[in-house]
Amino acid sequence: ANSLSNPDNTFIFFENFDNPKSWSLSGKWHYTTYGVSSPASVQILRYGDPNTNSYSGTNSGDAISPSFSLPPGARLFYLDRSATEYSGFTSSPSYDKEEIYISRDGGVTWTRISLYSGTWSWTERSIDISSYTGSNVKIRFRFDTVDGLYNSYYGWAIDRIIIRKYTSPEPTFTLGSEELPKPFTAWANVTKSFN
Repeated sequence: ANSLSNPDNTFIFFENFDNPKSWSLSGKWHYTTYGVSSPASVQILRYGDPNTNSYSGTNSGDAISPSFSLPPGARLFYLDRSATEYSGFTSSPSYDKEEIYISRDGGVTWTRISLYSGTWSWTERSIDISSYTGSNVKIRFRFDTVDGLYNSYYGWAIDRIIIRKYTSPEPTFTLGSEELPKPFTAWANVTKSFN
């Protein structure tokens, strides 16, 4: 059976880059199949030279989402992969900065909501954006090398962006034991009692 699920009708904003929406890309941002996040992924958004482990030179660039309406109580979830001159994770990089911004006026002004850099495999991340409500919201991923040194690395890749309503702590549920019908012999005894 064909799936009837539609993430665009389920989430506030959804993007897996298999059939990208109207993103504005500059610098070395591009769509690629190089280093996809899973076998089911068709393509991803990546900052780096195409098909190489490099983002050579001094450069920077932005990947800016289309506008969407953001209600209160929302959170940004996404997958990212990174390889820069930093090993591990740093939240205060001086170089190879991986920044995320949000705008409530269609991209006229921006507020930085995240800054980090480092090296890791595909990781799910989330950012509270509940205070940035509006009808003309955009998200911007920005990579900035700052200098031209030690830039022979994979760069930064993004996949499966989901913005959805969120509350903390999120509700949980548990499933009890399965209810099974009484054995057939018990029903047979009930039938006999009515004869």
